[in-house]
Amino acid sequence: MLPLLYFLITVVAYVLATKLYRKTHFLLFSPFLIAPLTLAVLLIFVGIQYESYNAGASYLTKLLQPATIALVVPLYRYSGLLRKHLVAVSVGMMSGIMLSFGSTLTLAYLAGMDSATIKNLLPHSVTTPFAMLLADAIKGDAQITVLFTIMTGICGMIIGPLVIRLFNIQHEVSKGVLLGVGAHAAGTAKAFELGEQEGAIASVVTIITALIMIILVPVLFRLFDMV
Repeated sequence: MLPLLYFLITVVAYVLATKLYRKTHFLLFSPFLIAPLTLAVLLIFVGIQYESYNAGASYLTKLLQPATIALVVPLYRYSGLLRKHLVAVSVGMMSGIMLSFGSTLTLAYLAGMDSATIKNLLPHSVTTPFAMLLADAIKGDAQITVLFTIMTGICGMIIGPLVIRLFNIQHEVSKGVLLGVGAHAAGTAKAFELGEQEGAIASVVTIITALIMIILVPVLFRLFDMV
């Protein structure tokens, strides 16, 4: 009975957070941020163990993978737009991936992190279901990786629109690539708020970036003899 209760509490927290965000359109009220914080405070206040809570909430986690696959629908609808801007999208996507790798490894080195921590940190730039698979592939801790991934998505969703306004980015494809590469699923949700084309490009870029990272990250770890 309790797992079902925890499942329902998670759903209710997300629904209420979504309604709050739609009413205010204030970025800090995003359900990506408010729902997890609300649940964390509730679990701590009531004294519920994470393992007990996760027995029910894990059903939602299992739904992430089919939900992510649904992002390919815009790929079909906007395949023409993607082909038209293939070079620009490819360059933007690869630049984002290289920047993610470079900045992560540089900051990890400067902070003196060990290889175990880097394993958990490096997959942070892909959407959550792929990050979990990638963490397992490189023998990292999936739960810690998911935490880094969610933090990256939330930060990218907040900073991305500021970058768009600061540099006066007007083209729909540029906005979509920026949010899709920089903030994966959270960025895609924000991109759809800007427009359908922005959201479509962001969703496509999110999927392709994740597939590329799944190939590159294990290779990178073997290259540095970390696995």
